[in-house]
Amino acid sequence: MRLTTLDPRWYTVTGGIRAGLTFVCPHCWTVRLGVAFHPAGRDAINAVEPDTHGPTRDALWSISGQDGDSFDHITVHPSVDASGAGHWHGYIKDGEVT
Repeated sequence: MRLTTLDPRWYTVTGGIRAGLTFVCPHCWTVRLGVAFHPAGRDAINAVEPDTHGPTRDALWSISGQDGDSFDHITVHPSVDASGAGHWHGYIKDGEVT
């Protein structure tokens, strides 16, 4: 499935820094998962949503294939693992969620 089917959204922090993205969990379709690729994004998740389901809250991911605001060709590394909370564990590669 494509990431674009999971209602992906950028989140930004003070100064307009694009710090991460969130998307609907492809396992349960009821919660949003978030990944941070900037320390400020990780800190924002911890401060605003301390009980968020999702990956290890201290982790940072790298992102590539970003083309403006498009989510069509994004690759996130490493995998997104929210299985500890009963949610999805998988990969986002070139906009494909597996």
